[in-house]
Amino acid sequence: MREVPKALLPDEALDKAKCREAVEAALARPEPQKAFDRHAWLAHTKEQLKRHASTGQ
Repeated sequence: MREVPKALLPDEALDKAKCREAVEAALARPEPQKAFDRHAWLAHTKEQLKRHASTGQ
């Protein structure tokens, strides 16, 4: 059975004020309209590489 790693920092070591500021800053930004589509990106990149390879020959 795998051993679960312990937390790197104990809760007491975290600066709660800085953590709260970081969370509030992240929540202030709007959510992205569309999630990153890995499959679409990969297909687009492959198409570009094919075109680049065919023009280089």
